[in-house]
Amino acid sequence: MWRIRSAEELCRSGGESSNGAPPGTPQPVVDLLNREINAALDEPAIRQRIAALGAIALQGDAGQFGAMLAAETESWRRIVESSGVHKEG
Repeated sequence: MWRIRSAEELCRSGGESSNGAPPGTPQPVVDLLNREINAALDEPAIRQRIAALGAIALQGDAGQFGAMLAAETESWRRIVESSGVHKEG
């Protein structure tokens, strides 16, 4: 069974946490989630809690998130390729 780690566990382990919706989620639902999550991240208490975990709260929309993921994937692809590591199996 899958266990989803909390944002606190991810931050303490040096990981990242993000929010996403399954493919095919209706755009109005994506927009609503994005609006509400961004509003929550504007709350001082939430920002303070995130900072206390050693994390940085970034806000944006689904398009910005997708562009960031694509850029990070490409960056790490180059790093792995240049390291000489090869996929097993």
